[in-house]
Amino acid sequence: MGVDTQSGALAAAIVLVVEGDPDLRSNALAVIKEAELNSMEAKSAEDALVYLREHAPDVGLILSSLKLRGRLVGIDLARLALFRWPWIKVLVTSGDARLRDIPQNVVLLPKPWTAVDIRAHLDWEVARARATEVARARATDAQVRLGHRVH
Repeated sequence: MGVDTQSGALAAAIVLVVEGDPDLRSNALAVIKEAELNSMEAKSAEDALVYLREHAPDVGLILSSLKLRGRLVGIDLARLALFRWPWIKVLVTSGDARLRDIPQNVVLLPKPWTAVDIRAHLDWEVARARATEVARARATDAQVRLGHRVH
């Protein structure tokens, strides 16, 4: 499968759901399935990191709760993802309005969230990835027409 690590083409990528609450995790996975996207799940940031070590090239988005079981929270996971796998965007859900020092790859979604909230973010990420792919293809075509070598 593999994600274009420059654009993060979400339509062909995996959405990794990291949520300790089984009901919330199940609800999020149902929304992702309805959006016809691929998904995987983890119960903690530590479990997510184990998965990412092997499958990060296939992941385009992490949907994570801020509060997780284990030593790491959702923002910690986002910071590690930004450092190790910068193409991965992270959607963090939280009921805490006082978050500071949020990494640039994070979008915050207040809790309680609805299926419509998650779907809107998924649709936005798919559209953003497709627009990036189109822009890159046009730039490449223009370079080819001008006789420049494309790397």
